[in-house]
Amino acid sequence: MNHLTSPPYLRIPPLALALVLLPTLTACAGLPKLLQPDAAPVPSEVAAQPSEAATPATTVLADAAPEEPIKEVKLAPSALFEWNGNGRRVSRITIDTDKQKARFYAGNDELGWSMVATGVANYPTPTGQFNVIEKVENKRSNLYGKVLSRRGSVIRTNAKMGRDSIPAGSRFEGAHMPFFMRLTGDGVGLHAGPIPNPGSPASHGCIRLPSKLAPVLFNHVSIGTEVAINGNGPSYGNYAQKQRTEAAQTAQVTAQRQAAEKKAAAKEAAAREARARRIAAANAAKKAAAARAKAAAATTAAAAPSVAVVPSQQPVAARAEAVAPPAAPVTPAAPASAAPPPPVIPLPMPEKPTAPAPVAAPAPAPVVTPPPAPAPAPVAPPPAPAPAPPISAPAPAPASPPADAAPAGAPAA
Repeated sequence: MNHLTSPPYLRIPPLALALVLLPTLTACAGLPKLLQPDAAPVPSEVAAQPSEAATPATTVLADAAPEEPIKEVKLAPSALFEWNGNGRRVSRITIDTDKQKARFYAGNDELGWSMVATGVANYPTPTGQFNVIEKVENKRSNLYGKVLSRRGSVIRTNAKMGRDSIPAGSRFEGAHMPFFMRLTGDGVGLHAGPIPNPGSPASHGCIRLPSKLAPVLFNHVSIGTEVAINGNGPSYGNYAQKQRTEAAQTAQVTAQRQAAEKKAAAKEAAAREARARRIAAANAAKKAAAARAKAAAATTAAAAPSVAVVPSQQPVAARAEAVAPPAAPVTPAAPASAAPPPPVIPLPMPEKPTAPAPVAAPAPAPVVTPPPAPAPAPVAPPPAPAPAPPISAPAPAPASPPADAAPAGAPAA
């Protein structure tokens, strides 16, 4: 029969549906727009804001560790998903944001499908070609969550770091995002989370999966698995190709920087070595010059004759007399009528002491000496004895003046 049937999830009893929706009020990052009409579309630059804070060093594909064989897991049919993996790895995933549905493939074989919850209008999920670049089994959001008091009670739900204040003594707890499979460096990925209204967006940009399917899909997905997101949302284009290009550019820049640093280090090492060689050569030249000067001084000292210095035994006066020239003898003039004087025999002159030859000796240290005493006046030789006067007749005695004669010069009476 060709008749229309309602989707399975619409045939769920109201009570069961209420029980399913109840946990969604506090899970993941909260649902700020869940009970409100969809917000108006926002400009692309606002819509492209990240849904989670970026994690450093996740913009390139991580090296996949060797994976263990997958154990076959069978899941009971559900209104939200269907899984027939049978232990085969997922090679690619397609997600339609308009239909809120994902499909899983191994090559061209479909392994299953699932209802998802992508980003709401203010936080849309980006579209484009992606790869799984990181897998974290137990992850918490570092951007969205709730504020807890000191005792652990919830003070505020749907809190955002940097937007909402955290009272003193309280703490921020990020939303739980288990079995996280990262697609972008700004926080978009697949993870387990509530799907409150199947077929409608509900997240802050991530792709939420049913809690029972998420761990099974996590084990069947590898680093590098292709993910194509189609539908309404800001286009990231071929994000995977951009990642590869950026990774290649980053590697090239890193290699160039390392080569430049290595070249600079080698240049600096060469400069240090050259400087050390110059210093060593200068020190060696100084030592050689000092050795040559010392050898020359020793040779000069060995070639000089050694002469004993004999101090003079003459007194200072005698040495002064020897230095002073002898005075010529003074001969008195003889009277005309006198007899010739006896011959004058000159006194023998003292021998002039021979000055000792100068001896080359090292210059003594300068000694401060008192000024020398003045030299004594030269002593003249004794004069020659005067000749005896000639013997002559006695002269007649002068006549005595008369008694009455007045003395010479006295006035007459």
